[in-house]
Amino acid sequence: MPRFTRFIVVLLVVGVVLNLGIVLIANYTSEARHERMMAVELANFEKVINRLSGRQRVSDLVVEWQKIDTNGIVLESSLLFRRFTMGREGPVALPTSRIVIPGNKVLVDGITFDFNEKFSERFKPLRNKRLFFYGHVYSENQTKEQQFAFFTPGVPPTASLVHADRPTHLELRLWQHVGELMVARGNKGHGGMQYTWSRPKSQTVQLGRLYKVYLGDDGINITEQDDRLGVNEVLESAPPSN
Repeated sequence: MPRFTRFIVVLLVVGVVLNLGIVLIANYTSEARHERMMAVELANFEKVINRLSGRQRVSDLVVEWQKIDTNGIVLESSLLFRRFTMGREGPVALPTSRIVIPGNKVLVDGITFDFNEKFSERFKPLRNKRLFFYGHVYSENQTKEQQFAFFTPGVPPTASLVHADRPTHLELRLWQHVGELMVARGNKGHGGMQYTWSRPKSQTVQLGRLYKVYLGDDGINITEQDDRLGVNEVLESAPPSN
């Protein structure tokens, strides 16, 4: 083989080796960065879960307006439902939800999750934890499809998000897994997880009253309070009207 040809071949081989090395280094760096990101996500998620586990949930409920007929019967009520979650320094209000129901009798339910040692290794921070989430807010005259849902199987609940404005990749995978367990295996405790829907609690509501909605080991409980300042605070937190 002529010297010049050998020189060209050597250059090509060196180029191939260098390119391969660059690709391998880039892949390794990318994988290492991904692993670091996942470790941070898991650590932050664990902190959130530790703050929420076993802790009673609290929400404010206020009537924004009501439509009343000439006989004094309430035809429709616009409710403002403000949930709280537990932040690093104490309770944090989540965005207030506007819920319109027929009449003036509201029902609220919730869901409780219990995770044990058999729950997926990928989501280890949830093992031996108990979490409460509000489920639905509705009227007895509404169908299941018409009910306002705070919890949907397979969707990350806003109350447990690490970032208030978006779920992480870890949270998306976790709640997809939970949703699959709920659909495929029911609430029999398979897969290291058991869930229980609370019995709905009903409350007749009126303007100018503050209702505290509690969710915990005893299910849903609602108390009525004469707290004008609390009512105004919830009204001021209302989302813009469409």
